Amino acid sequence: MRIFSALLLLFTLPSLGQETRSFTGSITDLIVEIDEGEIVIEGSKDQNTIVDYITSRENCNTQTIKNDNTIQILNNKYQNGCQASYNVKLSSNVKVNIKIGAGDVKVSNLDATTQISGGSGNISLSDVTKNVSIKLGTGNVEFKTNLEPLKPLDTKLEIGTGNISYLLPKNSIIKNSIKSLPGASYIDGNFKYDNMKYDFNLDIKLGVGYISVKPVETSE
Repeated sequence: MRIFSALLLLFTLPSLGQETRSFTGSITDLIVEIDEGEIVIEGSKDQNTIVDYITSRENCNTQTIKNDNTIQILNNKYQNGCQASYNVKLSSNVKVNIKIGAGDVKVSNLDATTQISGGSGNISLSDVTKNVSIKLGTGNVEFKTNLEPLKPLDTKLEIGTGNISYLLPKNSIIKNSIKSLPGASYIDGNFKYDNMKYDFNLDIKLGVGYISVKPVETSE
C-alpha cells in the first residue's frame, strides 16, 4: 500500500521546466499572450532582452518568438496544460502589450506605452513614464512613481471589481477623470487640478472598489 501511494505521488507531482532566452539587437515591442501565469517586466538601459521562465511542467510548449523588432511570449493552458512564471528584462523604451487570463503583472522602469488586459489578478506599475491602459475584470492596481513626467501622462483604467492606488510625486498636477460610486475615492489635498496642463490624467472607470491617490513617500 505504501509503495502504491509513493508511486501515485510520484506521477501526480508536477515537474518544473526552466529556460532562459536571450535576444540581441533593437526591440520595439513586447507582446505577451498567456492564459495563466505571473509576469515581471523590468526596463533598463541594456538593449538586449532576456526572458526567464519557469513552467508547471517540464514539457510545457511555451513559445518565445522574435519576429523583426517584436518579441512574442505565448502560452495557452488549454492546449499546453500548464501555467508559467515569466521574468523579462528589456530596454526601457520597448512598448509592452499584455493579455492574461489570470495572474499577477509587475512592470517597472519603462519609458514606453504599456497596455494590459486581464481577467483576474493584481497589477503593479512602478516608474512607468509613458501612457498606460489597463482593463481588468477583478483585481487591484497600483501605480507608483517618483518621477515627474516630461509631458502629460495618461493613465486609462477600466476595472470591474478591485481597489486602485496611485502614489505620485507631491504637488503633482492631475486631471481628475474618475468615474466611480459616490464616496469610493480619496485624493490627497497636496495635489492640484488642471484639465489642460496636467502631469497625470486619472481616467478611471471602477465598478466596485476604492480609489486612493496619495503622495509617494521619498527618502530624504
